[in-house]
Amino acid sequence: MILATKSALRSGVEVKLLHIRERELGYFYSACTQIATQSALLAGFCYSGLTYLTYVDGDICEKTCAEMTYPLAVTSAMGFSMLALWQSTLASMFAPGLALRGPPGSMEMAANQLVEEYQGAMRLFVVSLFLFMATALLWSWTWDSWITSAIGTLMVIVTMRVTYNTIINVGDEFDFDPSLVARTNFRDATAGGWAPRKPSPDPLATSHASLRDGGQLGLAPSAAAARRREPWYSRNRAIQAVLNPLLLPTPMRLF
Repeated sequence: MILATKSALRSGVEVKLLHIRERELGYFYSACTQIATQSALLAGFCYSGLTYLTYVDGDICEKTCAEMTYPLAVTSAMGFSMLALWQSTLASMFAPGLALRGPPGSMEMAANQLVEEYQGAMRLFVVSLFLFMATALLWSWTWDSWITSAIGTLMVIVTMRVTYNTIINVGDEFDFDPSLVARTNFRDATAGGWAPRKPSPDPLATSHASLRDGGQLGLAPSAAAARRREPWYSRNRAIQAVLNPLLLPTPMRLF
């Protein structure tokens, strides 16, 4: 009787955890479809930008800008957009199939793998977005007036800086320490019941990791210090060190 009650309780908890993972899978499925839609839209804009090449005549940097750098930036932006579109589309197609038709434990595997594919597609989309803005900068250099070109260049750089700040600020507001994430694991009933698994990093948490020292989201000083020792924190700090010199410095947060 006790073993039957224990088995029923365990089955009930497993079903509830399965429903939680199903909701997580649905969330990232929707996120991947959103990335696919936006990537397709951006790729269409880039393809339309290729038609400008037939109208280049008498610009201020025809040999270096219009004939090489501009087409290269447009095709690169379109290529990264198509990669993001393809990766997010395949992930949103195959992950639900694995969760539905796979062996026991496939729901956990599908959800974790979909998180990784979502992160990769998001990185590709961000790269294509900045390359698309770079094409606008290069296109401004094809104008005859130096004043117009300078104003257009300044506007594009400010837009890139605002976009970068938005990514950083939103990441700070929704950031959390991946070491605080814990999942439940079951042991065999003959081995002494159930026990919680040790906290482990979650793939979702690394996609929202902060790229700056500020904005610790209320963590205690010891937790903030431990956070700085994490490999993902050092890696993101290195990425910021590379990107910051390429953008205009700003003394305050824009958002």
